[in-house]
Amino acid sequence: MLYSYNLLQSFIKQKLVSANQLNDTLNNCLGDTHFKKVSNDYVFDIELTANRIGVLAGHKNMAKEICAMLDLDLKAIKDYKIGKIAKPILMSVKNNAKASCQIYSGIVLTNIKIKESPSFIKDALNNCGMRSINNVVDITNYVMLEIGQPMHAFDYEKIEGNKINVRYAKKDETITVLTGDEYKLNEDILVIADQTKPMAIAGIKGGIAGEIDKNTKTIVLESANFNSVDIYKASKFLNLATDASVRFSHKLSPSLAREALKRAVELFEKYANAKVVSNVLETGVISDQPLIVPFNLERVTKLIGQSISEKDIQRILTKLGYTIKKISSKLWNVKVPVYRNNVLIFEDIVDDLVRIYGLDNLELIPPKVELLSPKSNEFYQFKEMIKDYMTMLGLDEVYNYSFINEFDTKFLNDQQQRWLVGPKNYLNENYRYLNPVSLITLLKNVTTNLAYFEKAKFFQIDKNYRSVSDVIFENTYLSFAIYDLNKKQKETEVLLEAKGIIENLLAKLAIDKDKYYFSDKYLKDSDKNNKIFKSTVYIYSHSDELIGSMGSVIDNVKAEYKIKNDQKNPWVVLSEIDLSVLYKIMMWSIDFKPIPKYPSSIKDISIMVPWRTLVNDVMMDIHSLKIDDLKDIDVFDVYEPTNNDEYKSLSFHLIFRNNERTLSSNEIEKYLELITKHLTSKGYKIR
Repeated sequence: MLYSYNLLQSFIKQKLVSANQLNDTLNNCLGDTHFKKVSNDYVFDIELTANRIGVLAGHKNMAKEICAMLDLDLKAIKDYKIGKIAKPILMSVKNNAKASCQIYSGIVLTNIKIKESPSFIKDALNNCGMRSINNVVDITNYVMLEIGQPMHAFDYEKIEGNKINVRYAKKDETITVLTGDEYKLNEDILVIADQTKPMAIAGIKGGIAGEIDKNTKTIVLESANFNSVDIYKASKFLNLATDASVRFSHKLSPSLAREALKRAVELFEKYANAKVVSNVLETGVISDQPLIVPFNLERVTKLIGQSISEKDIQRILTKLGYTIKKISSKLWNVKVPVYRNNVLIFEDIVDDLVRIYGLDNLELIPPKVELLSPKSNEFYQFKEMIKDYMTMLGLDEVYNYSFINEFDTKFLNDQQQRWLVGPKNYLNENYRYLNPVSLITLLKNVTTNLAYFEKAKFFQIDKNYRSVSDVIFENTYLSFAIYDLNKKQKETEVLLEAKGIIENLLAKLAIDKDKYYFSDKYLKDSDKNNKIFKSTVYIYSHSDELIGSMGSVIDNVKAEYKIKNDQKNPWVVLSEIDLSVLYKIMMWSIDFKPIPKYPSSIKDISIMVPWRTLVNDVMMDIHSLKIDDLKDIDVFDVYEPTNNDEYKSLSFHLIFRNNERTLSSNEIEKYLELITKHLTSKGYKIR
């Protein structure tokens, strides 16, 4: 916020230090500060923390802070009193939005002379980045600079029915503000209205309906306190930020409303020839009961690590406006100034104390604490292990934002559409929804990488967000993509490569093959109607819990994401794995076994199966025979014909071994005969 050196000086009894010295002091005690010379003044730009903007919105309270920092004194200001009017002019105020307007004060002034403002007001406004308009508008803005309370003046003659109504806007109600811009309002926006129309957007901007012009003779002066959250939301909704909205959005004290009204009336009488013709029109109640906080001096020492003299503590707190009552030698009752609504507890007062005392004046004492190792986060370690393994398998890691846009949603099935949830005030269309599945972002990665590489493999670990009955669930997923422009390679080979990555990953995690299986059948309704894959292969745990899925991307989906065109049409395979499920079935302890004493015997078998039959289904059929001496089955060749209605050829290595002795050729032949007979019964052809 901007502060004028000359205006600050007007509140301080002694002469202020130089602008350079004051800049250094503000930097040390308040926030990042810069200043520049403007005409015969210096303007300080102070980066205040959010909790201090409302408290230090005016020069008067900033001057109080400076007095505490530099051990100076505020000037005594005589309290201006507004007298009672025997026959007040006809005017009334009604508050129909008490939750959003704690207090509304107004007063009617007549005999107004519209003219140029005195030079000290114009200089203060111009130096603080505000434009001088006329004495009526300038005085309201000048009081805001002094006290921090925004004000507004309406032309009395333009208020229909002589009634001011504080209310919420009606649906689709509009208002044209003083800049000439028209805004469409909603039912959550507070307005100041007369009997028929809104005259101002409360706490933000005045409307032309009650505008002060050269013919104005009588005005209604407004000084009110509005709910900070409501003003902030309205300002964001309308995309309209003003000096008033910034101040109200940071929670001004209601006590400022009356103080500002009295100061404004004083200036209007002096510089606009104004005459008060009404009593103060006020609705709402201001609590004058200040907060009293028990203040233990020993606790101060314990909190900051060293002692500050009682004299310094008392001086600093008194300069900041606190009132101290000593209960005992170590216990005080500290009364908080009414306007300090950012001070709620003991620690807030200590924060004020140390800030003014100076952090540089505190000794550097290392804390005496016991350093304990943090509790191990096993799921985090699990994710890191997954990343290491995926990198070892030749995949590169990518990072994506967890958002999708409206275009992306048409590739989600009905269940995934119902999961959609997103921020109300999204930054742009690309951040409209949180990602319910990871595959969409990987498709975009393929689009980007295809311009540079003919083939690539990459993975990501991120969260998927799903809204179910207004509860948002976050699940961590591993997803990966493989694409290849080489048309000599078949699509099945890319699918098998993806399947091999999954199998190798599970093997690295010590998850045995009997703990999971692949299937082209969905077991839950949420698994079906995939709009991205030609056909989906699912990975299930032995208890039929869905671990993940994989599949080859449909051509029209690739075309939509500009992966497919006349020159390019790569095979694209995507996979998504639920790490929370994988984590549950992972075997943390790996059993080590000695190297087998007896040799293995490897026999090959080739079979013809229908085109849609999965390799895993054939392997599961062989394992179902439960031959103890059959230790492993490896596929080493797949041949697919161009016509999908025909059979395809699968070739396997069958590895036999007995842990107690060497198997005879007769035993192995019997096993082969048993396997061949079983596969034939399933409708497969032995080559």
